[in-house]
Amino acid sequence: MDDFSKMDYHYYLPVFCDGIRENKEPHCAIALMGVYDLLAHGQKKVLPVIPQLILPLKSKQFSPCVSIKHPWKNVPEKDT
Repeated sequence: MDDFSKMDYHYYLPVFCDGIRENKEPHCAIALMGVYDLLAHGQKKVLPVIPQLILPLKSKQFSPCVSIKHPWKNVPEKDT
């Protein structure tokens, strides 16, 4: 997608975060790429969605799948 400013972050970011829990490929990989892209291009749209991400992120913390326990380590930091 070329225009991230038109995306509904309140819908898509929680959906992608929840999708990381999937054990089947390519579902997890697609969800991770979606989260990375939304966080990288979200600018001010990410902050209001944080409360909606708490439950999906907590559920991943207790997941038995090692590959999804710390997917956030790879999120690139934006230079300010």
